[in-house]
Amino acid sequence: MIWVDPMEDFVAAGQLVNTARKDGYTIRGGIDGLIARVAIRRGVVLTHNDNDYLAAAKVSPLQRIQWTD
Repeated sequence: MIWVDPMEDFVAAGQLVNTARKDGYTIRGGIDGLIARVAIRRGVVLTHNDNDYLAAAKVSPLQRIQWTD
């Protein structure tokens, strides 16, 4: 379990979503931005099956692995 730092992560998640939007990518939910931001801050690899994290990785140092069935 990784804890959210409310003072840092919520603001940074909004910035991540806005940066993606400005660059033409869509992160559809604030929660996805928050999860991506916490993964970036902690330096962990995010395993996902969600296109929002593909967009986040285009505009940030998010490390990710796309999981498929």
